[in-house]
Amino acid sequence: MSSRIVNYRRDLGIPHDDILMLADSCLELGDLVIANVEHRKFSKPIHCILAANHYKATDSLISAVKLVESGLVGDAETIVRKLAEIAINMKFLCMDADRRQWQYWHYLKYSKKKMADAIVEDQRYNERLRQEAARFQPVLDRQFQEVEHLIAKTKKGRISTDSWSGLNVKAMAEQCGLENDYLYCYRLFCIPTHAGVHDIERFVDVETAELNPRYNTDTALATIIEASRLYLIIVELVIGHFGLQLMESHRLIGERLESFKGDQRLPNWQTPAP
Repeated sequence: MSSRIVNYRRDLGIPHDDILMLADSCLELGDLVIANVEHRKFSKPIHCILAANHYKATDSLISAVKLVESGLVGDAETIVRKLAEIAINMKFLCMDADRRQWQYWHYLKYSKKKMADAIVEDQRYNERLRQEAARFQPVLDRQFQEVEHLIAKTKKGRISTDSWSGLNVKAMAEQCGLENDYLYCYRLFCIPTHAGVHDIERFVDVETAELNPRYNTDTALATIIEASRLYLIIVELVIGHFGLQLMESHRLIGERLESFKGDQRLPNWQTPAP
């Protein structure tokens, strides 16, 4: 094991173990949810959508914890951003599930058609892949035409190339009450996700132009807390729509989470040095 990882785990200290146990409690609740839904025959798209995103979120929380444990906090923050996007999309969808479940479900047909069209038209893809995509094009075109009128449109009356709802993440977050999660966990974490310029301050002292990798324990712990909190938002939606008797367990874990939260919400690199 790298000496950097050993030293990092030592520096995290006792609170690290407590917060890891909290994340583990979240995952145990998630396992109970999966055990209650995985053998059901789904009658509505909303159930398939929520179950699939629950699986995605579970994988993401596990990844975030393992990355933080290894001192890879910047990479863990990219996972938190993904969890924020899942939470915002799912909560927005659930606010009007009867209508929006079909918009989400049928957007998949548009997305697959768009991908096939792009592969066929781009000469840079190899011929075998282009031929395979071309073989599916007629079926995908027909499926899309059957549901085009049900897919959400933008204000200009077009289908968005990257959003099932016709809205961007910010607009969905504002409408479903997760604006702070957009600001702190989605927008700010664009920096490590897209290798933004500000991210080099983790590794370089910009005043002296010397390499100085820093692993801030407060930021590391806050990353696990935020990942766990976003995960609980997603789990709550699944519990509610499936009518599972797990809300009390969810509430108790949520209360423990709030006791850790404190003022650790903002990452240290957010505020530029004077």
